[in-house]
Order: sequence, then C-alpha cells, then structure tokens
Amino acid sequence: MELSSEPVVAAALDMSQMKSKDDDGDADYESLPPHVSVATHMTAGAVAGILEHTVMYPVDSVKTRMQSLQPDPNAQYKGVYEALKRIIRTEGIFRPLRGLNITMLGAGPAHALYFRLL
Repeated sequence: MELSSEPVVAAALDMSQMKSKDDDGDADYESLPPHVSVATHMTAGAVAGILEHTVMYPVDSVKTRMQSLQPDPNAQYKGVYEALKRIIRTEGIFRPLRGLNITMLGAGPAHALYFRLL
C-alpha cells in the first residue's frame, strides 16, 4: 500500500455558504432575516427558551422524581403519564410546576445569549 506524498488540505466552510438540495432562494425557515436587530434575536431566543422549559418542566419533574425516588424495577410509578396523574391526585395540580418560576427567570437570559451567539 502506497501513501500519497501530497498534503491534505481542509478548508473551513461557513454554514451560510452551504446550499441545500432544494435551495431555490428561500431563506431557512428557522432563521431570522439578515436585517433583524440584536434585540429581536435575543427576544426570540428568550421566548423560545422560556416556552420550551415551561412545556417540558412537568415532564422533567416527574422524570427526576422517578429517577431519584424509585431506583428499583418494582417502582411505585409504572410510567410518566401514570406518575403525573398520581402526583396531581395526591399532591395537587400545581405540584409538578413547583419551581418553574425560577427556571423561567434563568431560561430567558440564558437562551437569549445562546440564541444570539449562534
């Protein structure tokens, strides 16, 4: 087996330079127009982060409870939905949302900065 003596050259490719198969001049559906301000980018990131954490928080609460309180196979909860129902029935409707306000306060600024830096 012979090795080539020619040097290997790698070039960096910016994601904006890449073209998709069906690129017909339309902008990416997830991107904002190029003339949009930094504040708009940061607001979009903050809103997206807050909504994501708000929707997923009850599921994460149940998942954490299932992982930390019931480590054995004969666990009290048989599934996420059944656990959520039991928690709401025994501890109240707002129990899976306990602590969401702090998560939202942290998610807004964190996702605003993350969205802008991308």
